[in-house]
Amino acid sequence: MHLNYLADFIDLANTLNFSASAKNLNVSQSTLSRHIQSIERDIGVQLFDRTSGKTTLTAAGKNLYQKAQQIEDSIAEFSYLIKPMSQSQMTTLYVSGQTILPSVNLFFSTMAAQARIQQSSLQFQYRGAHSFSGEIPPQFSLDLLRSGEIDLAIETMGEGSGYFETFDYLSLYEEKLSFVVSPDNPLLHKTHVHPKDLAGYTTTHLEMFPKTKERYGNSDVQRGFDALRVDKVIVSDALEISAYLSQLDPTEIIQFPASLCALFPFGAKGTNSIILNVERSHSINPIYLFFRAGLDPLIIQMITSLALTVRSYFYEEGYSFLVHESEAGLASLCCENNT
Repeated sequence: MHLNYLADFIDLANTLNFSASAKNLNVSQSTLSRHIQSIERDIGVQLFDRTSGKTTLTAAGKNLYQKAQQIEDSIAEFSYLIKPMSQSQMTTLYVSGQTILPSVNLFFSTMAAQARIQQSSLQFQYRGAHSFSGEIPPQFSLDLLRSGEIDLAIETMGEGSGYFETFDYLSLYEEKLSFVVSPDNPLLHKTHVHPKDLAGYTTTHLEMFPKTKERYGNSDVQRGFDALRVDKVIVSDALEISAYLSQLDPTEIIQFPASLCALFPFGAKGTNSIILNVERSHSINPIYLFFRAGLDPLIIQMITSLALTVRSYFYEEGYSFLVHESEAGLASLCCENNT
């Protein structure tokens, strides 16, 4: 459940009027209704009765109202406690991870920007490690985390890896399927893509690095990417596209590592190609934030608060990703709100 929705719930519980609460919260009534429905869906109970022509709290709603006020008071107390810290000292946190992935890069960049607003005592500094492709696989960044060289790592990670028992962590979001197209590609203006939209295009299928290195070698990979320019990543239905891919002739799919997506200078325009970033067996990748052992619990609370705020943006605001021609890295991404 999104913590920032609790304020919406509390206001509506006070007014029992969607129109009045929407005005108080500076949102539309439909947005407020969607937030309330999200809370009800998450906890599995109905909070308001709307059948009698007026809005009233159910028994479950009254119970949550008391607890929500306690949570809101705790957040206010926490903000009060960290205020002297923000006024007296600046804490620098070192971060690494798979920031070459557009969604991870955007998440970290947005969290760093949000820190300047929400937690002015924190600043982030990216500290990378280098491998053959320039990517930072989990074993490299998490080795840095284990040795204490960094404080945070943002990674995709499957179950059973063992890292969940080693580090404290926070589940951030699930990375959905993404496309990369040239600047003049008609798909640039779409916010969602379906299999029928791919007809007539050469599909470049991105997979993880080790398998691709064995199959193609680095020189072939670079030649393939020299013909493309990254311009936009479009979120769609990963399972639907995966089913579409399974029906294609394997010779129609060129496989390159996802890690190389933002590493080469993409100069050409007008290409009839699409870079498709999806693993058939893992078409939706869970993204986690791992904390260094021994990190100050107050810092962990502050980072968790930041991450939850940014996560709510990702789930609710419909972001698309724009990749610029500047050097690949944390500075190369910005976000555009499509709502």
